[in-house]
Amino acid sequence: MTDYSQMADRLAEALASKLRLKGASLGEKLRRGQRLLPRKVREAAALIDRAAALEGHPKLAVQIDDAKVQAAYDLCMKHLKAVNPWEKRKDLLISTGLAVVGALVVTALVTGSLLGWRGFL
Repeated sequence: MTDYSQMADRLAEALASKLRLKGASLGEKLRRGQRLLPRKVREAAALIDRAAALEGHPKLAVQIDDAKVQAAYDLCMKHLKAVNPWEKRKDLLISTGLAVVGALVVTALVTGSLLGWRGFL
């Protein structure tokens, strides 16, 4: 039998370090990062969270499928290993900068055309 609470803790640490998600437990981090994770990874992480919750109950622990939980853990860690936090920040900075520059260009064009139409230029 595997220690599912350790799996959940390791997955929660990986979510915190790679995606900068805050929360006390894996469930909280999953709720906060719903948009950041693909559906299959979210479902796999939720399976691990449920397994960790059922682990403490002797009669309910029989319901846990070890192979499914291990496959879910492998899927989550494989996805998080591919995430590069610096690349995500760089992409966010570039897209924000381009949006600001685009807005300034449009504002300048509208202002220039308005001044030209009114005869001030």
